[in-house]
Amino acid sequence: MEVDDPLADGMADNIEPGSVTVGLVEEYVDDLVTVTEHEIREAIRFLASRRGVIPEGSGAVALATLLAGKVLKRGTALAIVSGRNIALPTLAEILAT
Repeated sequence: MEVDDPLADGMADNIEPGSVTVGLVEEYVDDLVTVTEHEIREAIRFLASRRGVIPEGSGAVALATLLAGKVLKRGTALAIVSGRNIALPTLAEILAT
């Protein structure tokens, strides 16, 4: 399913042909996990309301995987949250729901 305006637009289909990214992922990544737009929204809402952190969509994806239970945790889990490039109307709509 394609989303016209994805929250995680920084991760959406922007790998150039011939990029080293695919090879690095094949070599070093054990598993790929996907999250829904709803799960990204939940992560943004959690970070903003409970931690005072305002992430962009791509920056909230790692936490979205943990909150949605899509990653098997062994011991302490860590999610790196980055970015703050989220449009204010988008943030307001996420926080209002």
